[in-house]
Amino acid sequence: MAIKSHKPQMYAAIGKTNIFSVLSHLLATYPWNNFLQLKLMNIFEDTIENIDNAEFREIGLRKSELGKVLMDLSGTTYFRFNE
Repeated sequence: MAIKSHKPQMYAAIGKTNIFSVLSHLLATYPWNNFLQLKLMNIFEDTIENIDNAEFREIGLRKSELGKVLMDLSGTTYFRFNE
């Protein structure tokens, strides 16, 4: 995975994208997809636990809006499948 590359150029390039936001919003789009949930958990855990670059971790997690997405999901008491 590119995130584990430990290359500053890779961190800079990924940091300029909104990939973490896209990933967390996939969770809201497909809340019952357990495979997707597990992969997203793995990506965010790897980012938090294995990336030495604190600036990259902070930027990625702030851009992810993960907290907001999770709070929005917790307020939903029902689910309707996309057609």
